[in-house]
Amino acid sequence: MQNPLTITSGLNLNQTFAIPLNSINTGIHILHIRIKNNLNQWSLYGRQVFYKSTQISNNEIVAAEFFIDTDPGVGNATAISITQGAFIDETLNISIPNDLSAGDHILHIRMQSSNGNWSLYGRPEFTTTLSDNDVVLKDFKMYPNPVEDVLHFSLKNNTIEQLKLVDVQGRVILEVSNNMEQLDVSKIPTGLYLFQIKTVNGSISKKIIKK
Repeated sequence: MQNPLTITSGLNLNQTFAIPLNSINTGIHILHIRIKNNLNQWSLYGRQVFYKSTQISNNEIVAAEFFIDTDPGVGNATAISITQGAFIDETLNISIPNDLSAGDHILHIRMQSSNGNWSLYGRPEFTTTLSDNDVVLKDFKMYPNPVEDVLHFSLKNNTIEQLKLVDVQGRVILEVSNNMEQLDVSKIPTGLYLFQIKTVNGSISKKIIKK
């Protein structure tokens, strides 16, 4: 679905938009906003994952959990301490694991209502560099990105033990236990993925875009 937005022209854009959701189905969606300059050129401005739920009455949020990158299953992620209520408006304390691989990651947070249903709350992206993996990250090369058919990559003086592709829902869609320097992604649907590599000296996680 594509809809125009009314903006005030200028060098900067700082406005609040009301996006109608009546015509979309219940579930997970991605909102894309792009802007056009006076040369008639479009560019990507922002992207936000959100969840449209059915109307819930007389329910409270009673639990929350998070996972990073790969979904362990609903109810099996790390619990977050919250104040129960109809709405949650508080700062959440998320402990990032010390052994998290260097590079790009996606933090998934979901909430549970008093009727037992879980729903998505947010998927912020973040980047980390850890001292144990700094050398591995510096020696890592990958191209092209965005990729259409074959992704090429290399790690100087490192043996690759495992490769994974993880989608934005936290699902592992491809896993290979071979030392290789290219990966055929031609049959994978378009979208954003985390390309994760495990070596004997450390691990790396990098965002890729499949065209």
